[in-house]
Amino acid sequence: NMGVRFYFCPSFHDVKDMLPEEFVYMLKHTLNAQHISCGFNFTFGKYGAGNPALLSELCKRYEIELTVVPPVDVNGETVSSTIIRKYIEDPVSEHIIPDKIFRRGNSTQARKLRVSLSADKESTTVEWR
Repeated sequence: NMGVRFYFCPSFHDVKDMLPEEFVYMLKHTLNAQHISCGFNFTFGKYGAGNPALLSELCKRYEIELTVVPPVDVNGETVSSTIIRKYIEDPVSEHIIPDKIFRRGNSTQARKLRVSLSADKESTTVEWR
């Protein structure tokens, strides 16, 4: 639906000690990466040594296209994975999440995200309204 053919999410343990160049080499030669997307503040490689500027250089070297997503501010707050996790982990409330965070097709309307956490905290239900 979103055009993603393959989503790769390695264990942090498996990649944490790679140098930035080793990480990009692995993406190209193990996964045949053709295009990589990352956020403006993405870090990678051992000790977070890599950043979007270095990733851009490495992607050129390995002939990989790169998209760096610029920051998105909502109500004066920069959207981040931490904020999105907060929305998902909050078991009792509903959040209005502007479409510029979660765009669906050509829609320009905000969506209401309802998050329900089971009593045993073993499962989470996420639904759009």
